[in-house]
Parts: sequence; C-alpha cells; structure tokens
Amino acid sequence: KLRIYLAEWAPLQDLADELDMHMQSAGYIERGVAPFGTWVLTQTLATMCRFLLLGFELELYAPCEFQMVYWYHEWVCELRLQLQSATQQAAAAQAAAANATAAKKASSNKKKRPGTASKVVVGSAAHRQELLYVAAVREISCGLMMLLGLLRRLSAVCDGALEFTPLSTRFAQRFAVFSQLSHPAPLPFSRYLDVCETKLEQLPLEQLAAATANCFKSAKGAIDKALQGCDGPPSAAQRAELVCLAKVAIGNRAFLAAETEPMPQRGAKRAVFDFSAHTCYPLVRLKPVASSKATQAAS
Repeated sequence: KLRIYLAEWAPLQDLADELDMHMQSAGYIERGVAPFGTWVLTQTLATMCRFLLLGFELELYAPCEFQMVYWYHEWVCELRLQLQSATQQAAAAQAAAANATAAKKASSNKKKRPGTASKVVVGSAAHRQELLYVAAVREISCGLMMLLGLLRRLSAVCDGALEFTPLSTRFAQRFAVFSQLSHPAPLPFSRYLDVCETKLEQLPLEQLAAATANCFKSAKGAIDKALQGCDGPPSAAQRAELVCLAKVAIGNRAFLAAETEPMPQRGAKRAVFDFSAHTCYPLVRLKPVASSKATQAAS
C-alpha cells in the first residue's frame, strides 16, 4: 500500500511548488518561503522512513541488505532535520517581513505602536518531539551502517556477492519506489558504494570501530535529549520507544568494546542479529564459525 501511496503522492510535490511560486509572485509570501512544498516534502520524507523500516518489521531484508537500508534511512533522516532548519529560517524571514510592514503602518499612525518581535517557533510540540526522535534514529542508523561495514571487512556477514541476486539488483528493487519521486531525487547505487565500501574500506579497522562506537555514543546522547522532551516530557509510548533505542545504542557500543579489542581473526566468527530489543534496530553479537571437522562429526 505504501508503494501505491507514494506513486499517487509524487505529483503533488510539483503542484505544491508551483503554488508557492504563484504566491511568491503575487507578494503573499516572501521569496524563498515555500509552505506548501515544504509540507508535502515533510510528509514524503516521513513516508520514506516508514517504508524503509517496515521491511525490518516484516522481515523482508536479508542480512546483506541491512547496510544499504540503514545508509538510506540515515540520509532521509538527515534531510528531515535539514528541512526543519530551513523551515525555521523561512518562517523567521516571513515574520520579519510582516513585522516590517506592521512597523511602517504604525509609523503612519502615532496612536498605534508596533508589537515587539518574538521568536518564531515552527511546528507543534508533537512535531518538535518527533524531530528529536528523528535525530536519535539517524545516529542509530549511522552507527549500524558503520558497524555492518566493519563486520563485512571481518567476513562476519555476507557481502552479497555470494547471493543469487547481485547487491546492485537488490538495491534497485528495494528502492525502486523512490524513483517516482521528483524530490528528493533517488540515490544511485554508485553513491552507496562510494560511501559504504570505498570510504569505509580506507579506514583502518581500529579507527572504524572507534568511529562506530562514537556514533552509538552520540545516539545515546540524542536519545537522552529526546527523553527530556521539547516542551514537556514525551508520552508513555514515546518513552518506551526511546528506551528500546537506548538499549540498542548501549548494547552495540558494549559489543564493540568487548569484541574489537583486540580485533577477531578474519572469518573466525559470524554475526548474529538480535531484534528482541527493537523490531527495526538489532543488537549484534558474534558466534564462532564451526570448523569443517566439527561439522562432519556432527553429521
């Protein structure tokens, strides 16, 4: 259903952007302020996040696909946060223009005084709380993406080359629905390879492990901030979700400290993904690979 929804939703972005341009030309809003296009893009990004994570809940992804999904999800979360920052700036510009107009009218009428400018707050309290959650899951996804890169270099997970379907084909199939969207533009497979293979491969294993641990540390800090709340404490459901995320961040950071000092021998262990703490973000552990002699004896 989400595939059909995104396909039917996609044309709305161009219509909303065109409406913003007409309102700017008519002088109703300032240049650079795009309320309708921004709202449509906000809904699009939220749906993209839901689509990506739903695959984990339905157990559709193979372990060799985990990294590319978390990589894509981290990028979408970053766009959501950037959009909020841009919206805040646009709202401040629109408010400044409105205050300037009010000041001019007030100066022509001595009986009226212009009101004092106040800080513009964008969105409801629930929306701002959701953005704190988005910041937390962005760090979680980034940490898992880097952790999976580390595990692949240790031959603890399959890199996709041994699968019947090449990873490039899996990438195209998993994210084909996003190709119907005009904004944001879909990410190509070459960009995934550049980030998750070329750049991560250049880092020494110890440096990659340290950077991954720092990412989970940042995730825990973002989760703590979300637990404090924006304009008040989060709801019971939100708190329960954040507590589950904290377990993932703490557990995977502890895993890195226990398993990467020193680094295990390449191919000696296999990764196991435990989704008991959270349905979308696993706890990772390693188990020794059974030797061929032991396997033959058991058979």
